[in-house]
Amino acid sequence: MQSPLFLRYFRLTAQIIGWFPPLGGAVAMGLGLALVASAPPEAQTWPPVRIVEAIVPLGVALQAAFILAPDSEAPLEMLCALRRPLDGILLNRMLTLLLMQFAAALAASAATMVLPDSESFFAVVARWLSPSLFVGGLSLFTVQLTRQGVFGALMTTLLWGGLLFGGDAMVARWPFTLPFHIFLQPASVSLADYVLNRCVLLIVGVGVTLGALYLVRDEERVLGLRGGKT
Repeated sequence: MQSPLFLRYFRLTAQIIGWFPPLGGAVAMGLGLALVASAPPEAQTWPPVRIVEAIVPLGVALQAAFILAPDSEAPLEMLCALRRPLDGILLNRMLTLLLMQFAAALAASAATMVLPDSESFFAVVARWLSPSLFVGGLSLFTVQLTRQGVFGALMTTLLWGGLLFGGDAMVARWPFTLPFHIFLQPASVSLADYVLNRCVLLIVGVGVTLGALYLVRDEERVLGLRGGKT
């Protein structure tokens, strides 16, 4: 008996974009949580939830940079010749990526619940959901704008690292940047400011993802040909 069509299509898309990035992220989160849980309290510089908060957005951004990078997608001309629009292919790949990455993130979030001083499941998910959509969308948009997968991965990695280690200092120096701090800690601001931050990241992330989908509608531009639409 054959499996449903959508499951076969999901498996095919997952094989194309790769199972290893979300699997690697799951292993990294598991090892990180195990190390934090086994360390003595005086040696714990980060709470366990920050392991998940840090790894998931980076994994989404790096994989999003290469799911349909014009400079490395070998059968790009064949994809453009298909009846299905290129933006539909990109959207399907992005949704499959998010499904795999978020499945690993949800499992890791649930694992933090058994550790001391754990937060609620909803609070843990709020830490990585909006930031993942934000940096993932930026990665996707940058790649389609520049046609360079490596450039998109590099840009979002620098953004991720800069905000992870310097985001608090950025907000202290320029308070108006608070809505864009992807690693804003809920204990450091009011509930209203934290909700605003998560909502802005979500809206911007969805917006730049839609921008990337719009860019790939111009097949001549995607192929690097002159005379593409402006």
